Amino acid sequence: MTLRPRSFLRSLQAAATAVAVAAGVTTDAACSAILARPPPEHPIAQLDECSSSVFPPIVDVVLAGGVGAVGAFELLSGVSAQRNADSEVAPSWDAHRRASDRVPTQIGTGLVLTAAAVAASLSAGYGFGSVKRCRIARRELRWQQLPRFYPGVVAPPPPGYPPPVWPAPGPAPQPPAPPAPQPPFVPAPPSPGSQ
Repeated sequence: MTLRPRSFLRSLQAAATAVAVAAGVTTDAACSAILARPPPEHPIAQLDECSSSVFPPIVDVVLAGGVGAVGAFELLSGVSAQRNADSEVAPSWDAHRRASDRVPTQIGTGLVLTAAAVAASLSAGYGFGSVKRCRIARRELRWQQLPRFYPGVVAPPPPGYPPPVWPAPGPAPQPPAPPAPQPPFVPAPPSPGSQ
């Protein structure tokens, strides 16, 4: 396959444009890798030490799907155009563009966009993992901040809060008085007509 200088420059220019677009898409698509804040290795002390939003990973999944579909379409178009160009017969007097002129551009664009889709998928996986670890760390922090109620024991307040003021206990309740004694049971005398 011989490329004419003008078509080679066009192909090179289109490939450079595709690389620039894919780099921009990859940077935008990797928003989970950029925006996700996983929890630190030690237990967190504040709820805002990590991010629990699933929006950046979802954006990554959507962009990975779209960019991957366009990349696959470009790859398949390039392979199909190359197959068709192999069987194309163009006489030397025919000045139309050959189908094979765009093949390198299509295949290059497809490969770059597919790589961008893989990067966005990896970023989404990192983002979902960070969100999961952050939600677990937040749940543990909230569990530690819950007051514990045990009979006779009061949980200390969280750090930075004053101790609670409890009312003074009143006098202990007195046990109830025993029941009054009952007089002994004496049967009633029989009535005269009952025998």
